[in-house]
Amino acid sequence: MKKAALTVLIALLAVLIHAQTKVEQLTTAKKKSDSINLTKNWQLIKHNLYLANNGDIGCKSLEYTDVGVTIVNYVCTFFESEIQLKDKIDTSSFISVGNQFFKDKKYVYLQRNIGGGSWFEILNNANPKDFDTLGYCFGKDKKHVYSNQIGKLENVSPENFQAQEGCYYKIGNNYFQNNQPVTESEYFNFKYSYIHNYTYKPKGNGITIKKVSDNFYVYTTFRALDNGQLFSSNGMYVLTDRAVLLFDTPWDTTQFFPLLDSIWNKHEKSVSFCMPTHSHDDRTAGLAYFKKVKIPTYSTKRIHENSLLKGEKVAEYRISEDTTITIDGVTFEIYYPGPGHAPDNIVVWFPKEKVLYGGCFVKSVSSNSLGNLEDADTKEWLKSLNKVIEKFPNPNFVITGHQSFESTKALKHTQKLLKKFNKKHE
Repeated sequence: MKKAALTVLIALLAVLIHAQTKVEQLTTAKKKSDSINLTKNWQLIKHNLYLANNGDIGCKSLEYTDVGVTIVNYVCTFFESEIQLKDKIDTSSFISVGNQFFKDKKYVYLQRNIGGGSWFEILNNANPKDFDTLGYCFGKDKKHVYSNQIGKLENVSPENFQAQEGCYYKIGNNYFQNNQPVTESEYFNFKYSYIHNYTYKPKGNGITIKKVSDNFYVYTTFRALDNGQLFSSNGMYVLTDRAVLLFDTPWDTTQFFPLLDSIWNKHEKSVSFCMPTHSHDDRTAGLAYFKKVKIPTYSTKRIHENSLLKGEKVAEYRISEDTTITIDGVTFEIYYPGPGHAPDNIVVWFPKEKVLYGGCFVKSVSSNSLGNLEDADTKEWLKSLNKVIEKFPNPNFVITGHQSFESTKALKHTQKLLKKFNKKHE
């Protein structure tokens, strides 16, 4: 008995020593990688392309390990090739098409995520002039269809191709995945599981979408408060020529896929950009899911750090909190006015359309209170709000984070609520 126990103890000790050795090896590898990255001073160009001080262009690759050590590398060559990214990619015309596809004036590229790393691959047969996304996992030009998992699909043309749930597709009456035929029952078993996991709608719950103006839409999900009452939460998406820009994620965690599915069914476009407007879960809950389905997610450094502290979901990439961005012809300004509802809240301004997406920083005219004040600084909130009112005068639309969003008086209403609250709590 003692001999058996000793054998088990020795085996456990060997496992612990092996694990410790692995941690030490990966920590050493991380330090080496970080040192090289610091020396090269990588700077973001656009999307996931970075420029080093020696002229190299790299694709940022995060290697997540099973012992909690994350190693950051910048891959400078194409997938399974010695060709340098800087020798092929034209950064001035390089854009994201969506579904992990990118293109410039000469080539179409696929960003592959394999074995904990990321690489770019040139799709040699793809025509950048007419290349566009198709469904959630595919891209196409006039002649061919491409999967973001394996590249070009054999013997498939856009005319006979039907994208299905997940990364399945249909040719005629036959179902396929990655060039391999699957039975109809296999596909529907997957579909049932997919929908069961992601589209369950409790009674009185679900998702609603309302057009605001031209290419601007507000989607609303619901969540039960501690008292059992359903409370609405608003997000927004904007259509570009090629894809969809998403601001904030659904609060209801059963509605991540239904939102994407609704957008596709309504517009036949997929989401290529997602950004939360502060670190609470009514803005960030879907970030991990969207990353899983290969949607690029971005947040400011302040939101990222606060999300980590709170244990909330985090975006994959960082973005400046005071900057103007143009994606596929849609220009918007990200602005951090200072603390308010949350210490990291930002607003988004669309100058051409004069649409202000305020998120939870702005209260609906339907609200008689300031709501959740757990992270709020009401005195600074009033100062920050006055900055927004001055910086973005006379908006045509003001989108609030909760309740009704139709009134442009929401800014003044929030101002009134803050003054009343601050006076009462002097």
